[in-house]
Amino acid sequence: MRFPGATHLVITCKTKEQAERFIPVVADWLKEQAGVELSLEKTKITHISEGFNFLGFNVRKYNGKMLIKPSKESKLSILWKLKGLLDANKTVRTADIIRMLNPLIRGWANYYSTVVSKKIFSYCDHRIYQMLWHWAKRRHPNKRAPWVKAKYFIQRGNRNWVFSDGKQDLLHMSDFPIIRHIKVQGNRSPYRAQDEDYFDKRRKRLLYKRLEGFHKRVVEKTDGQCGLCGRPISEGHFRKWQQNGENLIRFHLMISESIGGHHTIANVFVTHRSCQEQYHRKYGHDTMPDNPWRFLTPHEVIEQGKVVWKSESRAANK
Repeated sequence: MRFPGATHLVITCKTKEQAERFIPVVADWLKEQAGVELSLEKTKITHISEGFNFLGFNVRKYNGKMLIKPSKESKLSILWKLKGLLDANKTVRTADIIRMLNPLIRGWANYYSTVVSKKIFSYCDHRIYQMLWHWAKRRHPNKRAPWVKAKYFIQRGNRNWVFSDGKQDLLHMSDFPIIRHIKVQGNRSPYRAQDEDYFDKRRKRLLYKRLEGFHKRVVEKTDGQCGLCGRPISEGHFRKWQQNGENLIRFHLMISESIGGHHTIANVFVTHRSCQEQYHRKYGHDTMPDNPWRFLTPHEVIEQGKVVWKSESRAANK
């Protein structure tokens, strides 16, 4: 069901007749209690084996098994949007194309990363590759295919066709992990003090599932907490950062580049953007935070403004 304000509603019933009886009841309740009118022409009654679309998802039972997938309309929408960007930017630099496409690919893939999406992700990757190949060939009509491939595509690990400018690669949807939703235990409440530990562990578990590689190891150093204020960083902040680049969080260099710092796991910690901005206003950009050892692993120390391993430190002293 849909009603004004782009609000959507799903009601499940045991029979079609029961659903038909519910429609006027729901319409009256919405009008009286919420002050909105149910759009009858947009209201649809369907069997779960036929499925229905809801907020960009397709919900349907296949041979008795419920599967939720990205809807066909949403899949076509993202592909047309990417194609439109390529068609409108036929002569821009490769780096600019990657900067345009990556946020859209990241956001769409993260939005559908909790449902059955792997096959659709692979299909979208294939269609995006076809668009990029057409875009590249059109720029150099007099060049042969091997020359075009060498200019725009590189080998990265086991993958032989990675669209890249040499510094940054185009993202692949199939690289985004599928993260299943974990139901909250029925007897738990975020408003009960005795359940605080349960929800804290749940938050961290969901958080670490969404992170990989460098960022995951950095976040683990402070146990998912802001390195400056010490408060937990919400899983929602990380999700928005992944989906559309919202910069509610920052991966901050403890020793800034201007005084010799590097983008290493040891030298980076995670913080709220607001905390980082307050810190810079108070101390400037080239000052290390107090007690920097709290951001390091047990095997690292700071000597003369540089992060080193303890074994290296002992060897230098000898």
